[in-house]
Amino acid sequence: MKRLIVRSAYYSIGVSTLIAAVATEWDWLENPAGIFHDETGTNWPIVYDTAISWFLPSLMLAFALITTAAISFRLLRNSRRKRRDNKLGKKLKKANP
Repeated sequence: MKRLIVRSAYYSIGVSTLIAAVATEWDWLENPAGIFHDETGTNWPIVYDTAISWFLPSLMLAFALITTAAISFRLLRNSRRKRRDNKLGKKLKKANP
């Protein structure tokens, strides 16, 4: 289970980084009210604040969704395996009394 949560964290970081990069780049290109860049250059503190403001909420949401999906998939897979093994065990008992 620990490995599942660690993998979920890695995937969440990747997804959140991608979301933050795309959103920050989009804001930088649109440059509303000239706050991201002007003729003097890029305003890096605003770019950093925007990236963090996209990264942290998306990380929390992605981690919750990915972890929930991974645990649900694991539980579903284990229950199907258990049912399959029970059916197989019953068939073997009938074949070898």
